[in-house]
Amino acid sequence: MAVLQVGSRGDDVRRVQKALNDDQGLNLLPKLVVDGHFGQATHRAVLLFQRWRWLAEDGKVGPRTEDALAIQETYTPILHQRPRVAQTTPTTCWAAATAMLTRSSVAAVIKKTPPEMINPNTGALLNFSKEGAQVGAENPYETSERYAKVHGLRLVAMAQSLSVAGLRTLMTRGPLMFDMLWKPEQYAAGLASNGHMVVVIGMRGDDDPEAYGTVLRIQDPWPSHKGSQYLINYREWLDDVATRSYRVFQ
Repeated sequence: MAVLQVGSRGDDVRRVQKALNDDQGLNLLPKLVVDGHFGQATHRAVLLFQRWRWLAEDGKVGPRTEDALAIQETYTPILHQRPRVAQTTPTTCWAAATAMLTRSSVAAVIKKTPPEMINPNTGALLNFSKEGAQVGAENPYETSERYAKVHGLRLVAMAQSLSVAGLRTLMTRGPLMFDMLWKPEQYAAGLASNGHMVVVIGMRGDDDPEAYGTVLRIQDPWPSHKGSQYLINYREWLDDVATRSYRVFQ
């Protein structure tokens, strides 16, 4: 469908106007006249809707806004505030993500982390994704729990996908740090995989267990010295990389 904007007319505009009027979270007042004309009133309503749904505020109805209009949210959006911290090198996403979650700094996190957990050549955090990998007498689970304890966190999931209901329960308690593996096929074969860490600070949508109606708000320490924040559909996020939740900390 073509992008709808000021000047657009027709049945698609009528459908959008009705959806805006019916959105209980937006609670639009006064209601739009459903006349199929995308005028200034509809433009303002779209801007309000985009702000409410954490979307880019351009006043146009494109694919992202269309998707959001189709989701009838069933719970109050969850949003936690955390400082945005960018990684300082290509390999310190782990320190930046941990700094966001603990309201610390990259330097403080690195200093606090046991040196045997850090790759001495690259500065990356060892994720022990290779079968049999360990630190001393610990297995990967014990090592992950020790990393969590060092930084005052909890390991809430490891090597398992989080259901929509499970994710929502955890998110009501606070933001989550996801340690993902980029190469699930190597991990499945017992080989090591490099990864990346991000912090999920927000969640909203419906209770569809397939996750198509769930949107996440993510603070990403990448790119270096800048970082980013974005929205993504939970189903798309899981389908893109099967090992998104190799380790989850809170």
